[in-house]
Amino acid sequence: MVGRGAARAYCTTLDAVVCAVFRGTVDDFGHDGERWEAVVGWSGGYLDRDTLAVVLYGEDAETGQERFRSHRVDARTGRDLGAFDSGARDCYDLRPLGDGSRLTTDGSGHPVRRFLPAEPD
Repeated sequence: MVGRGAARAYCTTLDAVVCAVFRGTVDDFGHDGERWEAVVGWSGGYLDRDTLAVVLYGEDAETGQERFRSHRVDARTGRDLGAFDSGARDCYDLRPLGDGSRLTTDGSGHPVRRFLPAEPD
């Protein structure tokens, strides 16, 4: 599976440039590879100082339909805090802003600002 152990770097400029290198695999998120094959996507980032948004995406092997799931991750420990409903339309639609909010788009393509707390599913 491509990208299963890939490292991703997430940076923010809240007060200074702060970067975290997240090293994880889809298995770290309890992903069931029998249902759909997934990779850790590039479209995450900081939700706030302590929390990363990480997106798993892939394709259902039977239907060919794209699937994705957003997770909150502790930026210091790398621990998965659970999946959450990001409001994103697809795996590329999530734009964390680092201040506890994130941008997505609505059905007509207009931006929507969403705020934490984003409760785990």
